[in-house]
Amino acid sequence: MTNREWLESLSDEELANFIFMEGCKCETCEYDGNKGNKCLEPCSCIDGKTKWLGATHKEQDND
Repeated sequence: MTNREWLESLSDEELANFIFMEGCKCETCEYDGNKGNKCLEPCSCIDGKTKWLGATHKEQDND
């Protein structure tokens, strides 16, 4: 399941929460440094988030 498919599986409330709490964080970007990638240029969010949507979904550890 891709991240896009996972988002489509969320309830309206879960999706609203994701958009409000998580949607603008770097964790939803393929260039997030925590993934070993590096942002290619400032403000490359559209490209990075598009790649994240197509990537395989991994559950986040909410510790």
